[in-house]
Amino acid sequence: MDEHHELRAVRAVEEEMTRRSLRSTHVDVIDYKPSSVIPASQLAPTGTIAVYVSRRGSPLLKEIREAAKKPDRGRDRSVARRVIRNARAKAPVPMDEAARRMLTQPVLAHLSYAGTTVAQHLFAESEQDLYVTVLPYAGGPLVAKGFRFDEYLYEDDDDALECVLVKNPPVLNAAELAAIKKVPPDMAHAFVSPLDIRAATPLAAAALYVVVWGFVAATYTLAKANWDNSGDHINPQAIDSLGPMASVRAMLRLRIDILKGRTAVEETARF
Repeated sequence: MDEHHELRAVRAVEEEMTRRSLRSTHVDVIDYKPSSVIPASQLAPTGTIAVYVSRRGSPLLKEIREAAKKPDRGRDRSVARRVIRNARAKAPVPMDEAARRMLTQPVLAHLSYAGTTVAQHLFAESEQDLYVTVLPYAGGPLVAKGFRFDEYLYEDDDDALECVLVKNPPVLNAAELAAIKKVPPDMAHAFVSPLDIRAATPLAAAALYVVVWGFVAATYTLAKANWDNSGDHINPQAIDSLGPMASVRAMLRLRIDILKGRTAVEETARF
């Protein structure tokens, strides 16, 4: 499908959303301590905030929330494996088919953090359908009520989506921690980033594929690795020269590189 048709497909979805009513809610973030260091067994890889979206009342979404809050006895590992199995069972579809399916959904949604869209074109066709992605997280305090879930729905429709956010903070060395502490409070929004900046733009063709696939390729690649690369750090000398804000951006870039398999994880994932 050429770029012209891709843009038309995305615009059709965006135009449909403007014709619907808007319902906005704030989403709380669950602090999560995995019971395993293996990424494939975690509900959120180290240094990320995992985003789960499904129909309101979804049994699987309820299990994810409960397992993230109480991961004891490997409860989180069991649920995480189910999520990954579901993801592997899905495959990308052509852009026009993705847009067609979106246009038939009673509810579409965007997720934003501190005013910036971090995931969009979200939907779930059933209670078993689950959208999953991760947001790189550098650490540091989150903006109070910073996550907003915008649902676009028909006025006379009772359908609703639900969003669960699971936070697994990064392991920081002394230099990284010191840099984060120097970030001004009014710049706290910089600690969280979309996995791919293109996913935050209104005409992102990639975003449609991500939604239908159900699990971003980067996270899937990470899940195939058998150990945690989250111990990678920014060089302390580099932090001294970069300053706090540039250091935070570098930390996020490192987190993105790990998730996209550009570090040792990539070598591990090659069977």
